[in-house]
Amino acid sequence: MSSSSARFASAPSATPSAHALPFARRRLRLGITGVGSSVLLAAALLLAVWQAWIPLDASWRIQPGLGGIALSVFALTMAVYLVHALLMLPVEHAGGRRAIRQVPPLAQWFGAWLRGVLVLALLASAAMTALVTAGIVGGTRAAVLTSAGLAALVLTTQGLLARLVSRMALRALPTTLLSEVQDAGLAAQDVQMVDVDDEAFVGGWVGALRPRLWIPARWTGSDMQTQRRVQWIRRGVQLKSGARMRGWWAAVLWPALGLWLSVSLLPFAWDDARLWLALPAMSTLWSFVAVLLLPTLSRPAVYHADAEAARVVGVENTAHVISQLDQWQDDEPERRPLVESIFHPVPSAGNRARRLHEDLTADNRGGHQQTRLTLLSSLVAGSVLGRVVHCNIGRPSLWVVYPGD
Repeated sequence: MSSSSARFASAPSATPSAHALPFARRRLRLGITGVGSSVLLAAALLLAVWQAWIPLDASWRIQPGLGGIALSVFALTMAVYLVHALLMLPVEHAGGRRAIRQVPPLAQWFGAWLRGVLVLALLASAAMTALVTAGIVGGTRAAVLTSAGLAALVLTTQGLLARLVSRMALRALPTTLLSEVQDAGLAAQDVQMVDVDDEAFVGGWVGALRPRLWIPARWTGSDMQTQRRVQWIRRGVQLKSGARMRGWWAAVLWPALGLWLSVSLLPFAWDDARLWLALPAMSTLWSFVAVLLLPTLSRPAVYHADAEAARVVGVENTAHVISQLDQWQDDEPERRPLVESIFHPVPSAGNRARRLHEDLTADNRGGHQQTRLTLLSSLVAGSVLGRVVHCNIGRPSLWVVYPGD
């Protein structure tokens, strides 16, 4: 546990009664509420634009000219993002201060939430402005390429974005751990320690040109040696097997594909103000498709990393670490198959342990963090869904670097 967790205060809601839902189910219900409400709001906005219920003329501009169009797109996207945030505030508060084990004071939580929302709103608005400008100047192909480029930029600068969204301190790895890292075949200069209050923060690879491996500061204690050893191996496998970059490229291309489909389906030109309002709604719906489809492509990469770690560290040690990680995150060792297949890109701890005990072979398939990286990258096309899924709703420190495996 991070030393900074002393700043957290207990609250009655942090310890549910015997008749309350388990922690994981409480968060799953919040995630379903957040995602479901966001999808319904996106569908309602799209219908309102389609049926001209919103008094927005196709030629509406804040100012004339291309600069006026850019300003108009920025303002509309910002309005969509902030209105959604305000409507989701009660649910996000529940996710950040009710269905959570470490409960921050209200002022601290609200300040962190507001900071994160404003940073992401600015990013989404700037990206949408660039997309529409590219579409007007160079057509749909230029806009789609711009979308892919912006998604790649966001994922490449993921670490910087995480620090802008949430307060977190980066420090060099303690010298006492250098030999552990080198023994695992990792470059010590690429590993950084991150001090984050949220216990569900487990770090992982960030960036692309030279990925950095983030680990929580609370993992650096002498009592965490087994956990670290398993995770050094798993993280190395994720990078060297190509699973990290497969997930990365899928996240780059998904919003670009969604943008192309959206523009193909909508009867609005690039210079039509109604398109600017409809695109964030379409992107949110397209992200919902990702939430439904991509977990199936994310889970194999988890099993593969588990198997490779078990070959080196042993099945029992690996299974123990998997269980410990689950307690810090979902705390749901077993799930119904339907629930897991739809909502969870990371298999349950029970499924992972059974797989290790039954068979240590796992194909090198799928993309590591493919679903959750896609939720982040879809922000460039205006999607609001990445902030309200069950694993991070109401928890700003997890909005950019999602809980992992």
